[in-house]
Amino acid sequence: MRKSHIPADTMSSELTKIAEISQTAFGSEDDLIHKIILPFFEVIGYGPDLFELKFPVKAYRPNRRGIR
Repeated sequence: MRKSHIPADTMSSELTKIAEISQTAFGSEDDLIHKIILPFFEVIGYGPDLFELKFPVKAYRPNRRGIR
């Protein structure tokens, strides 16, 4: 297995960004996505073309009565 070496200053910078993100206050689900999830994905190297937000769940039917 090949080891990748990340410079210490880059690692420190990324850890600082993650610490800042984790301290961010949010109010709603959309607020959480924009203030926490998207910045975290950016720090770990995922761009917007590499993931899907709010992927639809096909088995979900909102008008169907639940089991009681």
